Amino acid sequence: MKRSQEPDAAPPGLHDDLPPDLAEAWARVAERFLNQSFVIRNVIALVLTGVFLLFVFLEPARWKVVWMGLTVVAVWSFAAYDYYRRHVARNLPWIPELVAVTILLFLTSVVWITGGIESPVIMVFIPHSIILGMTFGSFRRSILFLSIPVAFTALFTAGGITGFLPSTTPAFLGLGDGHEGGPVYLLVKGAIVVILVTSGTLGGTRLRKTFVRSTRETFEARQQALEDLASRNREILSVSSTLAHELKNPLASIQGLAQIMAKAAPGGGKEAERLEVMRREIARMGAILDGFRSFSLPLVGLTARPESLERIVRDVAGLNEGTAEMRGI
Repeated sequence: MKRSQEPDAAPPGLHDDLPPDLAEAWARVAERFLNQSFVIRNVIALVLTGVFLLFVFLEPARWKVVWMGLTVVAVWSFAAYDYYRRHVARNLPWIPELVAVTILLFLTSVVWITGGIESPVIMVFIPHSIILGMTFGSFRRSILFLSIPVAFTALFTAGGITGFLPSTTPAFLGLGDGHEGGPVYLLVKGAIVVILVTSGTLGGTRLRKTFVRSTRETFEARQQALEDLASRNREILSVSSTLAHELKNPLASIQGLAQIMAKAAPGGGKEAERLEVMRREIARMGAILDGFRSFSLPLVGLTARPESLERIVRDVAGLNEGTAEMRGI
């Protein structure tokens, strides 16, 4: 089934910090990233499926097996919907806020069932927080998503200290009691996770702002360079068009005079041959000027001023004497 090549439309407000051209470019980059993340999510879903099989065969607590199974089903359902959106429905609207919350809830579920605050995968919150900061570009807009891992980390920490949450560390990991009973250890680990998640979100927003600023400066410099080049081209074109226009009349006069001289020269002599060569070259120059004038008309305006009509008539007659003679006038 053929995949749509058009990028998703950028959700309103997601790229407000970017100029229209840059927002479009960012949307294309985001689309490519989503295409890659689709493959990554499938790989993660396969890994979770393998972990679920470990739960099935090695975990004695059946409720943990059921929890892990439901999480795997939810992850595969999410991947299936993404496939349907991209390949069947073709660019069905994709809301980044909803995607972020959904993935965070999946991660939280996996962290919880693999040990809570003791989970070896709790650190996945950190790279995800960086991605969130880069996606939304504002720490204020990222607070809602940041609150999910922070709140659940605090909940897991409090549950490990007070014991009001059951231990979810998988039995097949063979960790024993570990440090679950050590309040200081749990508080320090929970604080480290919260600090790293918050720092990751801040770092992501700063990284996006740095990218936006440098890209905007590059974009503006490119636009200024293009405008300067266009202005320079207009000046060159104006000067060259005016020059071609001014050369046309004297060249026509020279061509006419050469025609008169060729007629007056003795036939078959060397002088007549040279004049004929000169006449052909003048004609070639005229054709080149005509082609250039056809390419670009003069861009300078006319300036009105008083002139002597007699002088104009005499000048025009003198310039066109040769052409008139050549045409039998």
